[in-house]
Amino acid sequence: MIDPVVVDWQITSRCTRNCGFCFGPKSEPDLSHRDVRKVVNNLKNLGTRAIELTGGEPLMRPDIDEIIQYIRKLEIGLCLFTNCDLYFQHRESIIENVNVIGIPIEGPNEDIHDGLRGKESFVAVMNALKDAHSNSEAKFQICTIVSAQNYLSLESIEHILYPFEDRIVLWKLYELINYPQKGQNNKFKIRKKVFDKYCMPKLGKRLDKNKILFDTLKRRNRSYFLMKPNGDVFVPLLGLHPREFCVGNLLAEPQKTKENWNRWVSPEGYAKPYRSVFRKDLELKRQFLD
Repeated sequence: MIDPVVVDWQITSRCTRNCGFCFGPKSEPDLSHRDVRKVVNNLKNLGTRAIELTGGEPLMRPDIDEIIQYIRKLEIGLCLFTNCDLYFQHRESIIENVNVIGIPIEGPNEDIHDGLRGKESFVAVMNALKDAHSNSEAKFQICTIVSAQNYLSLESIEHILYPFEDRIVLWKLYELINYPQKGQNNKFKIRKKVFDKYCMPKLGKRLDKNKILFDTLKRRNRSYFLMKPNGDVFVPLLGLHPREFCVGNLLAEPQKTKENWNRWVSPEGYAKPYRSVFRKDLELKRQFLD
């Protein structure tokens, strides 16, 4: 049995944006602060060494600074994925505590990026990236959902990322997951062969190619320990009909949930270096996983 050493936690479904391609949780209740602490303690006891907070938008939780500080108090590594709208309201906590910041960049300019994420998002993202690069020791994972609207602009995105290359661990180019039950818009979807022909061969001229990954559905299939805002743990089954398979609730039955997760997860996929920045970056790996 393997431990869930790296956990992806969708800690809230609330968000400042309403992106049409979003495959995050929808309208699900948050745990209380007390229960969040219980879940963090349970994870620690199950062998978790790094937590990646996602959403929704994690910074929408009014107690997020206390949560961040509690995770780090237990010496668990922390990656915070944020759309950066609220970055400066929580800047002090982020700079002092967060090991890795996950930042979405969908285009090289306001027209493309804001066309996908909404007005003023590009400015918020770039301001946060510049500030964190200048004033913190945090490393970065850049995230891009490859879509019909931006696949021809990936070279230009690489160009604007180059000044931050020294701290970028991964630039993940995500193949869009279409969950039928989440009402996503199919206009964003492109075929993998289009990406393989027009995009990937052109990348790596400025960033180290080893930092760039097209994270396909096949690579992500059954390769996560993912948790919803209420503590439900699920494994993404990304075959012909993608779905989220729940294996238990970490607040109610942590040990049983871990055992069920082990029955469904792919140990090989879960352990791949590109699955997490904490596996990919040697410094982070030595600090938290070894």
